[in-house]
Amino acid sequence: MAVKILAYQLIAGLESIRLTEEKLRMERLSTIGNMAGEIIHDLKGPMTSILGFAELLQRDDNSRQEQQEYARIVASEVEQMGVMVEEILEFSRGDKMKLKLQIWDVEEFVNEVTAALRQTFKYKDIQFITKLLCKRKIYADKEKLKRVFFNIANNAKDALPPHGRFSINTYLHKGTHVEFRLADSGAGIPEHVKQNIFEPFVTYGKKRGTGLGMSIAKKIITDHGGHIWVESEEGKGTIFYFTVPIAAE
Repeated sequence: MAVKILAYQLIAGLESIRLTEEKLRMERLSTIGNMAGEIIHDLKGPMTSILGFAELLQRDDNSRQEQQEYARIVASEVEQMGVMVEEILEFSRGDKMKLKLQIWDVEEFVNEVTAALRQTFKYKDIQFITKLLCKRKIYADKEKLKRVFFNIANNAKDALPPHGRFSINTYLHKGTHVEFRLADSGAGIPEHVKQNIFEPFVTYGKKRGTGLGMSIAKKIITDHGGHIWVESEEGKGTIFYFTVPIAAE
């Protein structure tokens, strides 16, 4: 009898968990639905740009330099759309994110990320600075961790003036984690925005976007067993900090 009662309680508990997860999933989808107008508006921006420059590319009187510039803009807009769509998908999946954890060399990882980010900032003449004071190996999902870097960099890209600075530094954090510091010399974030920067659909100073980038970044770092926080002052730039566990030797 006692076994049956325990079995019923277990089944009821599992069903309660399933219903709670389903409720949360529906709430996330409902949130996206409520924001659909703004999301579609943001997606239409790059679509309109792509269409316009694609039409310009078809003209016979373009110089080679003009063609290259139009093609660059089209590629940039497609990339932006891809980021926005991926952010929406990540948010809708919620807690179903699966990490492919492996051991990575910090120096190699940062060099790879920096090379990719240089392309992102290529046409803004941004000075890149890296200082790796901790080069320990980390235990992480490489692609997900890259997303954190790119989400922070995308925020910085709109805030940075021409000839601005973007730096990536690493430090040992409490002997158990590598601490990454991503700093920019942009306009900074107002206090009221900073307090909610990791909440979904919070944006500031960006021409367009879903407002999900930093929320996703926080989830990725939290799922890794790390922490993420920000310091910023208007007119003096912004620093994002996050920690990732050191791999066991």
